[in-house]
Amino acid sequence: MKKINLITSLSPQKQYEIRRWFWVTIFLLICTVAMGVYFVFPQVIMYCSLQKDIARLRQQTKQYGTLTGAQGTLQKEHDELHLRETKINARAQQKKNPHQHITEIVQACGDGVLLQAIRFNKKEVEMTILCPTAEHAQVFVKRLLASPHFSHVKITSLQSEEQSKQLRCIIKGNVIF
Repeated sequence: MKKINLITSLSPQKQYEIRRWFWVTIFLLICTVAMGVYFVFPQVIMYCSLQKDIARLRQQTKQYGTLTGAQGTLQKEHDELHLRETKINARAQQKKNPHQHITEIVQACGDGVLLQAIRFNKKEVEMTILCPTAEHAQVFVKRLLASPHFSHVKITSLQSEEQSKQLRCIIKGNVIF
């Protein structure tokens, strides 16, 4: 082991070298820290802010799976309803749609007339009604003849019903499309 003499001081040349080495080391350390702060610190700040954003977005999208599943279900239902609506609209716009004719028949029924059956066969229609008197049947036929949807409307059968004490009337006519 080498003995160190702490009482005697170092030569001025050695002191200068140690001082220079100390300051150069401090300068290089400060430069390294400054470069680290300049290049690394913004990235660390960005990393922290991104972590906060990720945590916030995860919190917001916690139920995203259930919401997308519900949205998928709603989208399928919407598509099905749109398809049905398209079919209904196509049917309603069709020339041979009996809806207008049935509406006219129901409106022509009036008081006391009970509609039992309607049978459409191409351009012919046959209706069975129950009415209290023959005059009610005549009024029903006149209302249908006044409609633009029917022509040649005639009473073909008029029979009395014992049970209900009314008349069963069979009416035939042509349908105008």
